[in-house]
Amino acid sequence: MEISPIYLENVNDKEHLRALKVAAKTEGWRLVQDATMRMLDGSCLYDLAYRSRSYENYIFGDDWEYSEVSFKARGQSGLGRLKKRLVHYSVMRVQLPRKLPNVVFDSLEHQRRQFRVVFDSKQYIQLEGNFNKYFATYFGNGYTIDDLSFITPEVMESLINAKNYDIEIVHNSLLLFGPIQSYPKVQIEDMSQAIKLIRKKLLNNILTYRDERLPYDEGRGVVARAGMFLEKQPIGALFVTILIGLLYLIPLTIVLLVLSALL
Repeated sequence: MEISPIYLENVNDKEHLRALKVAAKTEGWRLVQDATMRMLDGSCLYDLAYRSRSYENYIFGDDWEYSEVSFKARGQSGLGRLKKRLVHYSVMRVQLPRKLPNVVFDSLEHQRRQFRVVFDSKQYIQLEGNFNKYFATYFGNGYTIDDLSFITPEVMESLINAKNYDIEIVHNSLLLFGPIQSYPKVQIEDMSQAIKLIRKKLLNNILTYRDERLPYDEGRGVVARAGMFLEKQPIGALFVTILIGLLYLIPLTIVLLVLSALL
């Protein structure tokens, strides 16, 4: 069954919530509507959704957690004007057996590098093969693919299998997130299969991984401060990015009118 992304007006929409309840009952998942956990603490989506966040509809599977986060985003609304809209993302998390450097794989499928306005561009890395057709990848400052030996070709293949989602490794968590889909049961199953495959491939390498910026024994369990979180984009660069984005939103007709008046 093909699943298409949607932006729900309310993740507590009766039809959507009913579908979640049916799926949870059928599959033996536990649904909690008013849980207080914060799955996104420290993650890149937390930075993107820094205002008006709310978490709803937690579901607990055998070894994964699922939640829906709502936040305000800006979009175009006639004559290039910006208008806030409430968007909703699905999030799935599995736990890893150790802490790893923060790595973000920004999917090019549905939002096309929305995190470039969040992170310092110096952390953008081109990986080998055709991987860059599917993701924009961010490593911590000073880290390279050689430093992150756990990102092997088999791991990259499993990531491409989940190309419809943004993917992040932060602390000891592996996260998938993307717009809420039309059929929650299908999406949750798709996310759980994808995230379990990625974790399986990661487990082949992360237990022997060592952050060489730390003493030997310490680097086998934790990471250096520089690798804990990606650096945010400097304020000046962020201003320029936003300005370019605003100029891009001005309809071509207005630009032509201005040019004709000047000539």
